Amino acid sequence: VEEALREREAQYRSIFESVTDAVLVFNLEGKIVEANPITCEMYGYSEEELIGLSASEIISPDYFHGFKNFKQRIKDGGRFVTDSVNLRKDGTEFDIEMHGAGFTYRGAPHLLSVVRDVTGRKQATAALQQTHQKIERLHEVARQLETCESEDDVYRTTVEATEKILSFSMCTLDIVEEQKLLIKATSAELPPGTSLESTLEEGGLAAETYRTGKTTVFGSFDEVPQATPTRSDLCSGISAPIGDVGVFQVASTEENAFSTE
Repeated sequence: VEEALREREAQYRSIFESVTDAVLVFNLEGKIVEANPITCEMYGYSEEELIGLSASEIISPDYFHGFKNFKQRIKDGGRFVTDSVNLRKDGTEFDIEMHGAGFTYRGAPHLLSVVRDVTGRKQATAALQQTHQKIERLHEVARQLETCESEDDVYRTTVEATEKILSFSMCTLDIVEEQKLLIKATSAELPPGTSLESTLEEGGLAAETYRTGKTTVFGSFDEVPQATPTRSDLCSGISAPIGDVGVFQVASTEENAFSTE
């Protein structure tokens, strides 16, 4: 019988140490009494550091009520599932999904918590929601464009929508007319004295973009000496051709705000 018990314990230990989720065992006072290797990796503690920690030391204070609910649910004889925010050793927060149950450990009642890091899933969900919001805004812009009564209205609506939807600091739309690039619309008011036109030969980055038909992405204006920022607080940007119609440019007050992707 003792041999069978030892074999069973060894099997349970093997499972405990090889699962890919964090598994923690708490006593009823909320102290960690056992944890698998993934737990140590997830939270940034060694096993010696982790054992004996209180649940309050690994759970964000704003979410600690969830652990209290967990204990009460187990006391009432049920199981527990929740989303929460936990803390690593260095204090950084991360999103988790927790499944909990009560069980007997070494002859006494304990709490079993299986934790999965869902930070990536949360970020993907948030990014998807942002995409849906942008699509909804684009549909609204499309409806606004239908009501525009002139080309100038179309230009202005386009750059204003771009700034709002994509959160750029500055957007400008240059259209080619009679061998010149004319600023037809801008999302923010230009400083006094800013020239609204330039030649295709000497028009700086916009003219170069139009002539070459190539998009330029730059993390700093130091990378594009041919560019002349219209505001001193602008740091990075994109200059993109619009076929043979003109050039669309956006800028940000942050360095390296744009990716070539």
